[in-house]
Amino acid sequence: MNLELSQRKAIISGANRGIGRSIAFAYAAEGVHLALLGRNKAACAELADEIAKKHPHVTCAPVYVDFEEPQTIKPAVERGIPVRILNSLRPEAPGTLIAGRLEGGERHEPRAIAFKKGIAVILIAQPRMLMAYGFVARVFEVFDRHRTPVDLIATSEVSISLTVDDPDAVPAVEDELGRLGEVEVLRQMAIVSVIGRGFSRHPGLAARVFQTLREVNVVMISFGASDVNFSFVVAEGDAERAVRLLHHEFFEDRR
Repeated sequence: MNLELSQRKAIISGANRGIGRSIAFAYAAEGVHLALLGRNKAACAELADEIAKKHPHVTCAPVYVDFEEPQTIKPAVERGIPVRILNSLRPEAPGTLIAGRLEGGERHEPRAIAFKKGIAVILIAQPRMLMAYGFVARVFEVFDRHRTPVDLIATSEVSISLTVDDPDAVPAVEDELGRLGEVEVLRQMAIVSVIGRGFSRHPGLAARVFQTLREVNVVMISFGASDVNFSFVVAEGDAERAVRLLHHEFFEDRR
């Protein structure tokens, strides 16, 4: 087949597997130079190597793209390029628009709800931490040595709760943290994030969220310095249910 596409350029989304992978090979056979977009870095790199061996005349660049990660969206936002997230199972739905400017002014209500599974919660308790200094630094030195990033953090006078999304790193981190205090790890958890703007100036929002989730067990809550989101942790099995409940509470009435 000759589609007269030689030397053209194409961006293939979802190139990790399935239809995207098949399209990548078909385009490469036509001489099209490719950018392979996918959520799995290793799979994208492996596909690029396979194509390069089979079609050495084709330039093939693997590009890691995961819209759950801020760095994926940041370049588009900085350049004023709007990104709309759609649902292929509901093509009629307007989806979610991510843009550099807020449309319609500040509205102290959630604009989106997101969740991420595969999370481990690490709880570190040390009664001697009361009125002490340096303990938090020693805890994070452990994560630094193991090159393990932390997602959420919540602290009290004698304990620290935090989340990581690299289950392979947890055993080594857990072992070393055990020298600093009592450690407990909760696996198969999920982070649910409520996203908007001006949350710190909106009384009653937290009440609506947790009243909506009154039958869902929340094991950790984190509200950072930014007022654009707050997050909490639930069991993986409760994550999708929590998102549906919150979506019904904050978005169903807007339709």
